[in-house]
Amino acid sequence: MIAKTAEGLIGANNAINVMNTPMKVFKEARARGDKATMDRAMDYVEKSHDEVWEKKYSTDEGLRQEAEENKLKAEQAREELTERIRESREALEEKTENIPENIVQKKPENDPEGISGEEGTDSGDVTSDIIESIPAEYQTAGKNVTAPVTYNKSGGTRAADPKTVFSVTV
Repeated sequence: MIAKTAEGLIGANNAINVMNTPMKVFKEARARGDKATMDRAMDYVEKSHDEVWEKKYSTDEGLRQEAEENKLKAEQAREELTERIRESREALEEKTENIPENIVQKKPENDPEGISGEEGTDSGDVTSDIIESIPAEYQTAGKNVTAPVTYNKSGGTRAADPKTVFSVTV
């Protein structure tokens, strides 16, 4: 909330509170039939009433300015978000352009999940072609790579049998 809006709201509240006192005096004077006191009280009420309207206009102006500022901030945030999305899209496109063509394997049209290989091709050949096309620094050949192992209840390990089938029940 900007200062002008807060000032207008506080000022209007104070003016209403100030106006309540002469209104009470007016009501008491009317009950007694005191015309002179009623006139004086109404003069005070009118002055306070005018002040309330001035504060109302001040508050309305402050709210209008605040709405304009919020609209500008929202527009700037939207532009920043659009720019960040554009930059991330460009960065992703640059990364995908740098991937060698022979590493990327396209899915067949009839295989949406890419599980099975294309007809007439040996999946082993495709895998070996892909492995050969990986740059040397990413290959594990010549590095100390351990074979898969299984753990028993006591924490010991043994070489995994390739024919072992694992199943999990819940």
